[in-house]
Amino acid sequence: MAKMLRRDGGARHVQRMPQGGQTTVHGRGGPLDALDSRGNYYKFDHRDVRAKALRNDAGEIIGISFPTQAGDTEKVTAWAKAPNRTSDVEVYTVTLSGDVRRPTMSVGAASPAPWSSRPIYVHAHASNEFFNIPVETGNGVKALKVDGATFGEILRNHPGFREASRNTPGRDGLLMSCASGHPNATAAAEMAQHMHSKGSTRTWHAPTGNGVRMHPQGSNTSAYGATQSWDFQGNAIPGGFVSFPPPPTTAQGPQSSGAPFAQAPGDDQYASSQYAHGYGYHP
Repeated sequence: MAKMLRRDGGARHVQRMPQGGQTTVHGRGGPLDALDSRGNYYKFDHRDVRAKALRNDAGEIIGISFPTQAGDTEKVTAWAKAPNRTSDVEVYTVTLSGDVRRPTMSVGAASPAPWSSRPIYVHAHASNEFFNIPVETGNGVKALKVDGATFGEILRNHPGFREASRNTPGRDGLLMSCASGHPNATAAAEMAQHMHSKGSTRTWHAPTGNGVRMHPQGSNTSAYGATQSWDFQGNAIPGGFVSFPPPPTTAQGPQSSGAPFAQAPGDDQYASSQYAHGYGYHP
């Protein structure tokens, strides 16, 4: 749970990405920057990232997961595969109470989702400023933290995301990433801004509090919701989602490279596959 979700108001921003002057650089090298949980600085390449496809019950890829915690792969793939996945059209408000370390969750009534049809699902653990991703460092796979723009660039270059994009033309995207859409967060906003700057016309959505996947064992139904959160003064913020639509000029203006926009809305066709399908990716 991100620091800013604490009800006592003891929130703080986590460490930002280094700006230079590093004496020790870890990883296999590359154009992308990351931090580990101790604040060590890593350089890596898109090819080093590990991910898992999210499929529906018909076997169609509808999203992508970056598992960094025990049980992630099994739980999120089972959630996605449920025949009755209500999160395609509706969401729930979840209220936390009791012990902060082991809270009780109360699920409210369903309400229409801010997206109108099945979105592209992107699962990654997050905080207010970083997304967590599994990266091959040359010394095993480690969970590293990347900022929103770097996470967006990883998505654009990933074959799993590209395939999921083709299966969700003209539809929105959902970041299943806790606290990434909090009012004081930068993670989801930076990710969406980066995607839009590269030509994506999707509207992206992210939970303001903890995202909650609901899929009772043995059930054929899954759902999604968001908990309440707290601001820096300890004031409660109701659970919900924040939306990041593309700027009005996205559909008409050129990319920074000068290449013209020629995509159908939401297709993300400017994502470039720089390595063979299947490298570090488990479809």
